[in-house]
Formats: sequence, structure tokens, C-alpha cells
Amino acid sequence: MKIRSKGLYAVIVFMLICFVSCKSVPSSSLYPIPYTLMDNEMNSASINFSVGNPGVSFVYFNNVPRPEEGTFWNPVMFPGGVPLQMTVHAYYEQSTAGAYTTGAVLGGLIGVGITAATSGRRAARSVDMNVLFSCPPLEAGKEYTLSFKKERGNPGKNILILTDMTSNIIIHEQEFEMRD
Repeated sequence: MKIRSKGLYAVIVFMLICFVSCKSVPSSSLYPIPYTLMDNEMNSASINFSVGNPGVSFVYFNNVPRPEEGTFWNPVMFPGGVPLQMTVHAYYEQSTAGAYTTGAVLGGLIGVGITAATSGRRAARSVDMNVLFSCPPLEAGKEYTLSFKKERGNPGKNILILTDMTSNIIIHEQEFEMRD
């Protein structure tokens, strides 16, 4: 009877860890607000920032004011035909579901050991940082999407991808490294 209670105890601890350690993407409760840097929108191009997990959001470009609390700028209208240097925020948190499922199948202390090892790999792959994005000149009148891709591996490549929304053609990719 004691063996069953230890197994039940391990399952309860496992479930608590699962529910307590899960968190959502910070921008999920915020609302997007369009923003333009242009007086004349004829010579502008827009970038939609792909928020989520993984995601990228607009942070800073040429003294753009911060959005009101509870909102973020998306899409942003930029001047067409000139290269841009902007700061964006890249975010990625690896899902915890697979690690805890593996731990539950093996049960007991073995599961806890695997969960701890997997937590270390998750931390090494996680991204939550500002990045300087060097954007090539945008064509006026076009709409683009800037997304963040986290490639496989540990820690895996971090790539910002600018895509033409109409043709779905990748215009520019920029890899960046994690900072300590």
C-alpha cells in the first residue's frame, strides 16, 4: 500500500510543477495599435510584427514614443526606400509539456531527474531580449511581416525574418546570438 501512495505523491508533485511553472507570452494580454512614422503615407511601407511564442515585437526607432500601457505598436509604418536600424524584442520559451510527460511515464525520482535536465536545456534555448534589426530599404506601398524563428538544436539558431506579405517571399534574414 505504501508503494502506491509514493507513486500518487509523485504524480501530485508532478502536476503541481506542471501548473505552477507554465507561463504565457508577456504580450498576449496587450492590444496592438497601428503607428505611423510618416506625415505622407504615400512613401511608406508597413511592418507587422509577429508576436507570440516565438515572437518579435517593435521596441524603438528614431524617438518613437512608447505606446500607452496595455498596448503595443503593430503594424508600424516606416519610410520606404531607406535602410532602417530598429530595436525589436525577440521572445521564445520552449514548451514544458513534453518534459513533464516524459517524467510522468518514467515516474518517481527518475522522472524528476529527467525534468531537471530538460529544464536546463529549456533555459539554454529560451530567448527574451532586445535585438538591433538592420532592415533593408522597404518598397513604398508594400506590407511586410517580421517574425522570429527558433531553429532546432541546443541552443539553436535565432533568426529574424522579414517577409513580403503579398508574395510571401523572404526579403531578409538576420541571425543573432544570445547574450549572457
